[in-house]
Amino acid sequence: MRFLLLLFCGVWLLPHLALAQTTVSGRVLDAETGNGLFGVTVLQTGTLNGVSADAEGRFSLTLPSAADSIALTFYYIGYVTQQRRVAAGSTSIVRLVVDTKQIIDCEVVQPLAEVGLSSGLRYAPFGGALKLYGSRLARLPITASVGYQTNFSSNQVVTAGLNIHSIQSGRHFVIYPSLDYQHLRAAPANLLFSSYTATASTSIHGIGAAWLPNLLLGCGYAQFTSLTAETPTTVAGYGYVFGLSSSELPLNLVGSAQATHWPGGWQWQARLQHYLPGHLLAGVAFNQVRSYAELSLTVSRTLY
Repeated sequence: MRFLLLLFCGVWLLPHLALAQTTVSGRVLDAETGNGLFGVTVLQTGTLNGVSADAEGRFSLTLPSAADSIALTFYYIGYVTQQRRVAAGSTSIVRLVVDTKQIIDCEVVQPLAEVGLSSGLRYAPFGGALKLYGSRLARLPITASVGYQTNFSSNQVVTAGLNIHSIQSGRHFVIYPSLDYQHLRAAPANLLFSSYTATASTSIHGIGAAWLPNLLLGCGYAQFTSLTAETPTTVAGYGYVFGLSSSELPLNLVGSAQATHWPGGWQWQARLQHYLPGHLLAGVAFNQVRSYAELSLTVSRTLY
C-alpha cells in the first residue's frame, strides 16, 4: 500500500516538475559581420546555470523554474558583455559588439573540416561528403566541398563547390559568393545532367529585430542528355537561379530552397538540417530535375 501511494505521488508530481522548467534558445552573432560566434558563454544572470554556443552561435538553456521572463548574460572574450531579458520559451537573436578597449592575444578556433554520410532513398543509397575550411588550412577565406553518391551501378551524383566566406557591402549587407558543379546520372530516370552555377547569397542584418532570410541569386550553364534513345539527344544552355536560405530558423534548424530555370526545364533543390550535440548536423536534402527526383538523408560532423 505504501509503495502504491509513493508511486501515485511520483506520477502526480512528474508533470508539475516538467511544467516548472522552461527553455530559452537563440543565436549569438557578430554585430558587424552577422556571423555566428562559437563558444559564447550564456548564463542565467546571477547563477551558475549556463551553456556555450555551438559552431553557428546557437544555444539552448534550460531554466530550473518557470517564469514569464528571464535575465541572461552573454560573455565572449573580445566582445562587450551584454545582458538581456528574454521571454520564457522564446528564441532570440543577440548581436555582440567588438570591445575595442580590450587588447586581445587570442584566436577564435575556426572549423578545420566537415565529414559526412548521405543516402539517397531512390537512386543512390551510398554516399559521402567532405568540406574543408580554408581559414584553418591555408589562411584563405574560402570553403571547398565535394560529395559523391552512387548505387555502385548506373546511378551516381557528383558535387563540388567553392564558397567565399563573406564580402562586406555596406553596413547592413554581407554577400557570400559561391561556385558549384553538379553531375547526375540516373538510368531509370533516363537522365544525364551536368551544371555549373555561380551564385551570391545576400545577408541583411542589424536592421531592427526583424528576421530576414538570405536572398540567393545567380546564373549558370547546364547540359541534359537522354540515355535510352538510340541517338542521344542533348539540350544545353544558360539559366538563372533564385532562392532563400536561413540559419536562424526555430528549433536550431538550418534551411534553404532554390529554383533554377534551365532551357530543358526547372531544377528544384531544398535542404533542411538540425544541429545536434557533439558538433553533429543531421538533415534531409531534395533534388529534382525533369523525371529525376531524389530525397537524401544526411549526417555530418564538424572537426576542429
